[in-house]
Amino acid sequence: MRGGWAIDFLLGKVTRPHDDIDLITWIQNREQLECALAEAGY
Repeated sequence: MRGGWAIDFLLGKVTRPHDDIDLITWIQNREQLECALAEAGY
């Protein structure tokens, strides 16, 4: 399948079940985000 949450966002509706999440952040926050995800078990 192609697309994902970004396609659903642009369409304004969920088009299919998803078993993941998409994250975006400014590059200066990357390390902080990675650490927070690691601490949360991801």
